[in-house]
Amino acid sequence: MLFKSALVTQISGSIGGMTGSHNRGGMYLRARVIPTDPGTILQTTMRAIIANLTSRWNDVLTAGQRTAWNLYASRVTLLNPLGDAINVSGINQYVRSNAPRAQTGNTLIEDAPTIFDLGSMTPLLSIGASEATQIITVSFTATDLWNLAGGRLLLYSGKPTNAGVTFFKGPYRVGFQVSGDDPGVSPAAIPSQYVISQGQRVWVRAQASFPDGRLSTSQRIGPIPVAA
Repeated sequence: MLFKSALVTQISGSIGGMTGSHNRGGMYLRARVIPTDPGTILQTTMRAIIANLTSRWNDVLTAGQRTAWNLYASRVTLLNPLGDAINVSGINQYVRSNAPRAQTGNTLIEDAPTIFDLGSMTPLLSIGASEATQIITVSFTATDLWNLAGGRLLLYSGKPTNAGVTFFKGPYRVGFQVSGDDPGVSPAAIPSQYVISQGQRVWVRAQASFPDGRLSTSQRIGPIPVAA
C-alpha cells in the first residue's frame, strides 16, 4: 500500500505485523513476512568471512588500529536505504572495506585509511557481451588511483534478464578483478557467472578497492545486450 503520511516523512523497518519502506513511487506499507533462508554456498561463505573479520577486529587489530578505524568511520558517511547520509561504527567500516577483499582472495587492510572519503573512480563503459564466449567486456580508466600496487577493481556479473527489462538491482556474483599490481590494462573481460544467451541483457557492478583500504560506492553498468 503506497501512501503519503501526515505523521512521518520517512519510514523504514517493521512495527508489529507491518513493514514500511519506499521506492520511486513513495512510501508504502506491506504485511511483514519472515523470508526463508536458502543457505546457499555463497551466503555461507560471506557469513564466514564476516565472522572472521569480526574476530580479527577483536583479537588481531591493536587498540590503535581500532581507534583509527573509529576515527575514519566518524569522518566518512554512507547512505542508508532511505538515502540519508549516516555514520557507522569503526568495525562496520573495517568489515565493509575488507569483506570484498577476503571474498576475492586479496590481502586484508588492517590499518585504517587516513584519507577521509570512500574514494572514487571514473565511470566504466560497457563494450559488449557474447553468448559464444560467455564474456562481458567493460572499459575502465587505467589512470584512476585504485590502479596502483595493492588496489583492485572488483567486477560482478549480474543474472541475465529479458530484453524488455530496463532496471536491475541484483543478484550479482563476483566474476573478475583487475589488479593494480600490474597495473591493469583496459578493457576488462569478465567471465559471466550466469549462462547468458543472445537477446538477453546483463548488468555489471563494479567497486574500487584502494591500496589504503578505502572502498568506493558501487557503479552499475548496463543494460548490456548479449550478442551471438
